[in-house]
Amino acid sequence: MNTKVMIAFSNMIYSEGVKNLLEGTAGSGPADVFTTCVLKTGTGPYETIETFGPDVILVDLITLYNEFGETGQAPGMRLILFDTGCGPGVIAAAVAAKGLKGVLTGSSTPLLLKKAISAVAKGGVWFSEISLV
Repeated sequence: MNTKVMIAFSNMIYSEGVKNLLEGTAGSGPADVFTTCVLKTGTGPYETIETFGPDVILVDLITLYNEFGETGQAPGMRLILFDTGCGPGVIAAAVAAKGLKGVLTGSSTPLLLKKAISAVAKGGVWFSEISLV
């Protein structure tokens, strides 16, 4: 399965690292091929979403609120939040406000990342090792 993943983090080094991880591991996870697109920091995401057509969008909290706006999201966006130690209350609020389809904690492995992307791309949800209460 070819899964299109848009990477939208506030840190470009982090974004490029995740891109290299996904593109360099073909055949070693639940989705055989990842096609990635990195959103440049400070660039609005909606044009990139329209042209690239991602199945899943990986975000951090800063990009989620600064680039995607304070409220709502475009219908059909499948967002997975990378938790960077924000705390359960902040994550729970983001899940409710943004309709996140997944959350990955800092202790998640590359295999869990790939499983989460695969699950969310197929319409499921993924909340790893986190309490939202």
